[in-house]
Amino acid sequence: MIVVIEDIVPKKYQEKIKKSILNKSFPWYLGDLGLHHEFKHTIKDGIGVAMEDDNSRSNFTEMVLPIMRTASEKGKFKYNTIDFATAFLKAPTSAKDSLPHIYTKEKHIVVQYFVNDSDGDVIVYDKKWKSGMKKQLPLPESSIEKRITPKQGTAVVYTGHQYHTEEQPKLDHKCVITFSAMFRDILT
Repeated sequence: MIVVIEDIVPKKYQEKIKKSILNKSFPWYLGDLGLHHEFKHTIKDGIGVAMEDDNSRSNFTEMVLPIMRTASEKGKFKYNTIDFATAFLKAPTSAKDSLPHIYTKEKHIVVQYFVNDSDGDVIVYDKKWKSGMKKQLPLPESSIEKRITPKQGTAVVYTGHQYHTEEQPKLDHKCVITFSAMFRDILT
């Protein structure tokens, strides 16, 4: 399953997210993959939201939750908990792209929301993880199922067992919010 949802939130709300997250005062942290920001974790059932009481997490969580709620509606899946929600900000680079990978071996859904227009496509492969396989695999270009160019306000939803990767941006900074949710049902 791969679902691309343009304008997942209204344009005015997209601008609010972009202005907040790309603001110089936004709390970015340097990590292995560049700058990142972790939103509060363990968000239970997208309707009655309950977050763990953890002051080390973001005050911006409520702002990004409508993305996940709408993705659930339009992607036709229900989730038990949001396992993690993280924003990544990547500067243009000539660094190598990461290998196709999965985040976890548990059944989950991935939702990636593009905060701004950029290069550095998200690539989702037709290969799915099965027991005994590695979490990272080199895959041929011929196994690409979908390539999505980052466009502000667009979200891509796919099952977490589909190998995926992101190209590094070469021309402009790229900001992506990634959600991983343990799912209850996929409604098809």
